[in-house]
Amino acid sequence: MASSRFEDSNYAKKLFRLSSLFYGARRRLSFFLTRVDNDSRAFVNWENTEIFR
Repeated sequence: MASSRFEDSNYAKKLFRLSSLFYGARRRLSFFLTRVDNDSRAFVNWENTEIFR
């Protein structure tokens, strides 16, 4: 009984670590994607203004 409870707590710890890792990676990825999106949009706008000038 004690061993199964210990395994459960170990599993919960692993799950928590995995979820926190995944959440951190997702937050960093979303930040990176929004930055790239903003950069590309600014670049496209700059290209259009250069064409129409």
